[in-house]
Amino acid sequence: MDRIDELEWYVRDHISRYYNLPNTIVRKEALVDGLIKHIRYKGSSREEISVLMEEVLRRLYTKGIIDKEKSIMLHMLERYKCKDCMYVSYISDVEEMICIRCNSHNIERFIVKK
Repeated sequence: MDRIDELEWYVRDHISRYYNLPNTIVRKEALVDGLIKHIRYKGSSREEISVLMEEVLRRLYTKGIIDKEKSIMLHMLERYKCKDCMYVSYISDVEEMICIRCNSHNIERFIVKK
């Protein structure tokens, strides 16, 4: 998994926790701020994350998850777990149901057991 793919996973995780409602405004600056606070990116510069974020947002715009013009969520992200590699992926209803780590189609909705 390259740096952009890894950052996209963290961005999808962040979006699913804080912005996962239709028509919610998603701002690049807020995403960068949220990720810099994450332990994985604490040592990274704001500029470095901002540059990588451009590519991640381009992917989300291209997939139709976020509207580029209005910066709003168009499709919610759901958590799925791969039965083959146990990786958790955040996938919208307009994307192929496939594990982003191993490309398996053997995934199921991730259910938190209480």
